[in-house]
Amino acid sequence: MRIISKPINDTIRENLHCRGKPLPPTTVPIKSDDVVVSGEFAFPGDWLAKAAEDPDAGLEYDVVLEWPNADPNSTYYLDVESRSDFLTG
Repeated sequence: MRIISKPINDTIRENLHCRGKPLPPTTVPIKSDDVVVSGEFAFPGDWLAKAAEDPDAGLEYDVVLEWPNADPNSTYYLDVESRSDFLTG
């Protein structure tokens, strides 16, 4: 049997540590009617800690759709899916 003891703050920081995955893209070019952007992205702990400095501001991350041919008179359906892992979700 192995028992490990460490301060809870160290455990939280370790669980939020980014394992080399980048932030989601800040812009997505829309060049056709069927665009798929996929990949695994992460919000590293230092980014979350900075965002948490002002809890009243909330947590926001903008992704701009670069969509020059979008018809302003049309209605579009956008489907965005995300998932989180067990420890940080």
